[in-house]
Amino acid sequence: MTNTVRLQYGATRVSLVGTQDPVNEKRVTTGRSNHMHKSITMPRVARLVSSNERKCENKGICKACGKTKSEGCEPDARDYLCDHCGANAVDGAEELLFAVA
Repeated sequence: MTNTVRLQYGATRVSLVGTQDPVNEKRVTTGRSNHMHKSITMPRVARLVSSNERKCENKGICKACGKTKSEGCEPDARDYLCDHCGANAVDGAEELLFAVA
């Protein structure tokens, strides 16, 4: 299955094309923990990025438990404290977008 996500930030347009194989799915992050909760998918992260842009919110997702952090998470945040599970594993939406692409 191929996913194409198109986002626009002001005059900048971004198109990301990724493939997802639900059986052999692998995620790679840049120099950090390779573990990412199974609920963190390209469509979910793309919706969060879009919602953050439209509503001027700063939400992120915990890589350990998969819960959404509803405030105080900059778009480029890495390893912030999760309010739900207590792990330092919350990344900003835009940061996660590149991790799941």
